[in-house]
Amino acid sequence: MRILISLIFTSSFLWSFGQHKTSDNSRDLEKQTLFGIQVSPIIPSNFPAKTNFNFQSDTVNYSISNRLSASYGVEIRHYFTYKFAINTGILYTKRNIIVNYESQHTKTNNAFTDTSFSRDLKFVAFEIPLKLSGYVRLSKTIYMSINGGINLNFYPSDIRVDNVYMQRIGTFGWMFFQAGFSADLGWEYRTEDNGIFYLGLSYQSRVDNMASILFFEKETIHKANYYHNITGNYFAITLKYFFPIK
Repeated sequence: MRILISLIFTSSFLWSFGQHKTSDNSRDLEKQTLFGIQVSPIIPSNFPAKTNFNFQSDTVNYSISNRLSASYGVEIRHYFTYKFAINTGILYTKRNIIVNYESQHTKTNNAFTDTSFSRDLKFVAFEIPLKLSGYVRLSKTIYMSINGGINLNFYPSDIRVDNVYMQRIGTFGWMFFQAGFSADLGWEYRTEDNGIFYLGLSYQSRVDNMASILFFEKETIHKANYYHNITGNYFAITLKYFFPIK
């Protein structure tokens, strides 16, 4: 949330002091709605919120590791002016998570029972963003943009594999839905006949934990031996292309 507020103040400052005189071509976007496509490699990061986790004790060790993931979809952008727009759309996001588990317990006859496994989890979400965008003109065709807004995330199903169950535990009865905040900083190249090309860096923060991972030493129908919550926050490199108006 602090990142979003900082970007808003930065945007206001840039609008006040960084504007160039615009040409007629740039004003052609005013009151126009564009359709675009988006691809975003998701970068695992423990900053500012911890996403990877390691637990160690005398009897059990387990780890949760977020791997490189991806998000892609479509975006609709409506320009109120050439320097102010609103964005929405729908994105398909697949998070790749690897868990490792090792345990050793002592039976009554001093024998040991060992459990060891590694599982590859793929957690799917559909995202509907709603963002406001401000633009600073750097040259005749290049603009810097600062975006901020909210995301509604929908998780269609839980994940059940051998010894592991991953589920969304929502608050206030929102079992499969989750809200979040997002902020973006990027640059775009605007052409009159070939559309708009965008490159940026984005960050998404969730209002609560994305999911819980439950570990079972036996079948998943029994009570979980251990569990851990994961936030789901992430950085992403964002690539967009908007088709020309004509």
